[in-house]
Amino acid sequence: MVLRELLEAAEPALRQAVALMEAAKGASVNARKTLAQDLDQNIRDAEQIAAGQLEILANHTRDLVDHAQSVRGRRPSRATPPAAGKAVGHARAKTVAKKRKDPPTSNRGVKS
Repeated sequence: MVLRELLEAAEPALRQAVALMEAAKGASVNARKTLAQDLDQNIRDAEQIAAGQLEILANHTRDLVDHAQSVRGRRPSRATPPAAGKAVGHARAKTVAKKRKDPPTSNRGVKS
């Protein structure tokens, strides 16, 4: 039942494909070459248009990227920077992480 409905829905497209194949049998060699050349040219044109659109999009979004990279005022990282003149590994080994007395605001009201 489902297969019959599927084939009935696909029937117009299948008929067109069969008609195209029958027409291709009778097409001359010259017509096939012309068709292939036209298709190649259309593909090249489409690629050029896509490249142009991507370039325009890159120009429009460049300002947004520059602005996003220059944003200041972000929260500093939680790790404290090592003291000047000390190696990074030794400074981190000696520092003891401070425990927060109160839970972070994102965890308030959450029961464990």
